[in-house]
Amino acid sequence: MSHFRNILVFQPAAIGDVMFATPVAKTLKANFPSAQITWWTHASTKDLLQLCPYIDTVIDYKRSDGILKQRKIIKQQDYDLVVDLVGSTRAKLLTIFSKTKVLHLKKQSLKSKELKHIVDNLLHTLAPLNLARQAKPFPTLSLNSATNKTLPQQAQTIIKDAQAPGKKLVALVPAVGSIRPNRAWDKNNWKELARKLQAEKKIKLVLVGGKDDLDLCETLAEEIGADCVSLAGRLSLSETAALLRQCAYVVSCDTGPAHIAVACGTPVVGLYGPTYSRRNGPYGFDQYAIDHSSECQCHYAKICKLTKQTGPGRCMQETRVEEVLQKINQITQETKAINT
Repeated sequence: MSHFRNILVFQPAAIGDVMFATPVAKTLKANFPSAQITWWTHASTKDLLQLCPYIDTVIDYKRSDGILKQRKIIKQQDYDLVVDLVGSTRAKLLTIFSKTKVLHLKKQSLKSKELKHIVDNLLHTLAPLNLARQAKPFPTLSLNSATNKTLPQQAQTIIKDAQAPGKKLVALVPAVGSIRPNRAWDKNNWKELARKLQAEKKIKLVLVGGKDDLDLCETLAEEIGADCVSLAGRLSLSETAALLRQCAYVVSCDTGPAHIAVACGTPVVGLYGPTYSRRNGPYGFDQYAIDHSSECQCHYAKICKLTKQTGPGRCMQETRVEEVLQKINQITQETKAINT
């Protein structure tokens, strides 16, 4: 087996996909501990990837640079292995005629009977190297008490309050962005879930999301009332990771914070419909996923074919609060068993 010293991983992608790919870095570093591993991705995920101890350097991907300039970046840095985790025509053009060893992601059909989770599909890109695979792909982000000190004061106060004896910090991720609203769960369901969790009286709820989610989360926090705070739009990605690491569990639809939580090792109750949990679910916590996509046959489409594109899909409407509470109870019982 070759011993690579300078490895480039190419993956300009969304938050969730970048988190799904961090086990690739973990596997490469375990097999080539002295290698320099560089991640080439969007600048927006840089502070998050800097929490991954298996990645040495993160460089910004700028599509506007053009292919010729981007090819020079690869050539000038003298990489001896390039791992392409995009598998696009553009990615292949960047490495064409290169003397460097290149591994390309082989995209899988969403209709394949042997559909892999995206994490396993990304790791399969390394198959030609015959590397020893890690027993536990996650967690892949390293967070400690020093990281918590970088959080805004409000977040630090929330964590401290939740650390009182018998209390739990729980994150809810009620928004999914504006591109694919069919992935959302109805606002009233989030309120009902929150109030039933609050009935335990020892749960501190925090609503997590981006700047686009601020209005929804602020409104929900006001309507839910005491012991529920919205931090949507107030945290960077690395700060979001630091907060989610402190949570007992997270409840989320298929969106970035869910996969950040997985990378931190925090259990996730994943609510799935138009996207397919078998491929995009909370890796390692698949027993907690709730997936009604097969009921309306939309799990290959990323959108719901039976509803308008402006709100929760039919399959998401099938998800009941009682189902979510059952999964939460399962997490609680399994956590108790591990700690006793």
